[in-house]
Amino acid sequence: MMPKDAPTVVAEFTPQVWVGDQTMVVDPQGDTTWDITAEVIAMGRQKALELQDDQHNTDDFRFTLNAPKWVQEWNGPFYVEISDRLAAFYEALDGKN
Repeated sequence: MMPKDAPTVVAEFTPQVWVGDQTMVVDPQGDTTWDITAEVIAMGRQKALELQDDQHNTDDFRFTLNAPKWVQEWNGPFYVEISDRLAAFYEALDGKN
């Protein structure tokens, strides 16, 4: 179990729609961020640091327990960002040791 003052990892969801053959960012239907710390810890540091934004392995975070319901149900294109937050998370953990 992580201490209360431990760093966290947050995923950010950006909804999009198709306009012709291009995607366009649209206004979200609710919260766009959620805590994915438990999932990141469970996958291990090496695998977590290999994640890249807007790929299948990060897109799947939208189905995690803490993801907003509207995010889980989004039918259009989207991307999930976490990679910058992962580096900061591990840097913060390393600084606490």
